[in-house]
Amino acid sequence: MDPSLLKFVLQMIISILMLSLGVNQSLVGLVMFWRRQGALLRSLLAVVVLFPVVVFILLKLFPMPGGVVSGLAILAAVPGAPVTYKRSALAGGDPVYTSNLHMTLALLTLIVTPLILSIFYGQFDLELERKITVLQIARQVAVVQFLPIGIGLLLQRVGPRFLERIRKPLAQLAQLAFLVMVGIFFFPLVLWSIVQLVWPLGLLSIAVFTTVAILTLAIGYGLGGESRLPTNLANSRQQRASLAIATIARNLGLALLLAELSGAASRIVPTILGYALVSLVIAVPFSLWSKGQIAAAADSAT
Repeated sequence: MDPSLLKFVLQMIISILMLSLGVNQSLVGLVMFWRRQGALLRSLLAVVVLFPVVVFILLKLFPMPGGVVSGLAILAAVPGAPVTYKRSALAGGDPVYTSNLHMTLALLTLIVTPLILSIFYGQFDLELERKITVLQIARQVAVVQFLPIGIGLLLQRVGPRFLERIRKPLAQLAQLAFLVMVGIFFFPLVLWSIVQLVWPLGLLSIAVFTTVAILTLAIGYGLGGESRLPTNLANSRQQRASLAIATIARNLGLALLLAELSGAASRIVPTILGYALVSLVIAVPFSLWSKGQIAAAADSAT
């Protein structure tokens, strides 16, 4: 598939997913989530702070090729993957918590992404031929995330009857869009990515991707949840699963766009795809284990 067409398809799929999220998002629930300051701060600490810290430390400890350093720096700067909601559901995560966290991360992207990139710019020799501006980041986030989410929220206010008619078809369209994205990125391209792009990076780079994914998954799971009481244990573990997935799942679409804007996509994209593949492989057994833990906690509470 032509790269420009691939990018367009990816943007359309993300917009559909964000529209589906917007029509189901409760502003009241979002404000209540923000008022739970302990849970909010732990969530942001895991996704926004500790993921970049883990990447920063590993890059300081291990000398890596410039393209790998640049790719990991970009991944550290782009939290809030649009597919977090779907991936979290596969791990038995809490859908309300996940949607509130994703909305929060989407709103913070305009601050978080330029700030984290500037920190890595100052500490590492990034292979970026052109410095990425805040305006470029804002344009991408506004068109692909803010606009469809805003339309969904607006429909809740001005067209509730129309919204009820399209809610189910839109959910089905979002599910189809997710499956199409999986089909595009994780089946036809997966073998090609491993053989042609990821494997040539070397075992050390792949080991670093694996270490980042495992550590940040554990960090997210450890900081998630609020209660150890038997009656609330299942929900607490659901939130742990959601935060674990939200921590390792970075915004692949935005990362690829930033790589393109940098003028060094050929050197950076292999790292972005490599981490995406490694984190997906690690997330699968975690998701199966997490669902078992949540089911066991639910049974013990009844």
